Amino acid sequence: LVPQKAFDLALEAYRGVLTDIEFAVAGAPSYDMSLAERLERLAKDDPRVHLLGYLHGEDLRQVLAHCYAVVHPSRTEGLSFSVLEAMAHGKLVVMSDIPENLEVIDHAGVSFPTDDRDALRNVLAWLAQDPTLVKERGERARDIVKRLYSWDMIVKKTERLYQSLLKHRY
Repeated sequence: LVPQKAFDLALEAYRGVLTDIEFAVAGAPSYDMSLAERLERLAKDDPRVHLLGYLHGEDLRQVLAHCYAVVHPSRTEGLSFSVLEAMAHGKLVVMSDIPENLEVIDHAGVSFPTDDRDALRNVLAWLAQDPTLVKERGERARDIVKRLYSWDMIVKKTERLYQSLLKHRY
């Protein structure tokens, strides 16, 4: 849990959504304990919010298997393994509109303007009312990961690159 991941923004946005869908934050505090304390304060006032701490292995797989959707409000990122993992589990990802997120979304998730709490609140409220859309986009997300980011595809792309380099040897 670091400031650039914007989990505080996500919790603030979620608090304004009228839904029974619970909101869980997975991650352990890093160098900024003030952020962890802020998240605890935000979670304390809302029984729907759960701070799960650091998850890995089977615990993480179970959370991803059973969650409604995944929120990734990051302010800065590379190609996020968290996003790819959520998509591989067939989950719609709500993500900030930074270029690295938009590159992978391909109509499988929903973006919102980075750091725009109101826009995120509106997206969360909309998706809470449309489980069919959430499921359809999650299925599309799984297909995208399988098609573009599976190990088989990565091996094929790498092999093609090596073959093309061999053809152009000097």
